[in-house]
Amino acid sequence: MSGESTVKPTPDISAFRGTLEYRVYDGILAFGLCACLLVGLPGNCIALRYFLRKEKKNLPTLLYQIACSLDICSSVIHLPVVVSLLNERNPELFDNPLFCSIWSFLALLLLQISMFVVMLQSISRTIVIVSPFYKVNKAAVLVAQLLYLMFHVAWTAVYFQHSKPFWSPGAAQCARFMEFDVENEDPVKLLMLKTLYFTNRSICIGAPPIVVFFSFVISVAQLRKSQFQNANQTEKYEASVTIMYFSAVFLFCNFITFVNNVLYTIVINGPDASKFGSYPGVIYSSKFMFFYSWPLSDIFCVVLNASLNPLLYFWRMKGMKQSVQRLVKIFCMNYLT
Repeated sequence: MSGESTVKPTPDISAFRGTLEYRVYDGILAFGLCACLLVGLPGNCIALRYFLRKEKKNLPTLLYQIACSLDICSSVIHLPVVVSLLNERNPELFDNPLFCSIWSFLALLLLQISMFVVMLQSISRTIVIVSPFYKVNKAAVLVAQLLYLMFHVAWTAVYFQHSKPFWSPGAAQCARFMEFDVENEDPVKLLMLKTLYFTNRSICIGAPPIVVFFSFVISVAQLRKSQFQNANQTEKYEASVTIMYFSAVFLFCNFITFVNNVLYTIVINGPDASKFGSYPGVIYSSKFMFFYSWPLSDIFCVVLNASLNPLLYFWRMKGMKQSVQRLVKIFCMNYLT
């Protein structure tokens, strides 16, 4: 009937668990996450050790150190998700509300700060490529990072104050639900807060890839114009190309994350937005979108990005290759002889 809501009901997780489709897709997702973690955790630890031992303590090295540290934390924090996926999406550790709240807060913070660090890396390298004689102020970059961190901690804390954690089998992670007292609180006001929160989240997740994309295009165009001749300039050229590859990997992994957050922001502002609990709406009513859009965008792509970075360092940086070769040689001498 015309007066009835066209929003489809939330897919049934218990019914979906019994299907072959679920076992295959969740198995592939869990295997992919395990493979990424097996590469990302040790790889980023080795990379962090290399950057910490570098004699040249410039801005790119400092940003690489921060990026490696964030990637390590991101890999570790997603280990409970792998356990849950391997156990039919049961909550396991997430069954504890305190753990659920801390996890969701840290996961979101790590995602947004990591994206901001990559954006700073890309911008600083583009500036060096376009204006080789301009020196980027390290203090200004660190202050910007600190302010950005404080902004997200404050804004996320405000939203968390008005919401409660719960385990979402569909998202395979902890989510937040905004509860309100109909008699004492205005649902429209809380809906506005939720809308502002997810709009801000979409902007903060979307802005870095857009900035990185333009930095990437500008840098590639500039690099094609100028070919460096002496050894020092060749080193700068190689470092610039490395950042460009780094940016390309970042764009690839975060595109899905950005699109999914934008879609969700549209859903909560749709014609049924005033009805709390109308989620998943039209977009997320299909089984695949409901059960895999969030695990793929907010979990797998994040872990994939963290695992690809050390491989990129090893491929592009001679010093990194030599450091890994020395570690392998020491390991073989101590444990295999």
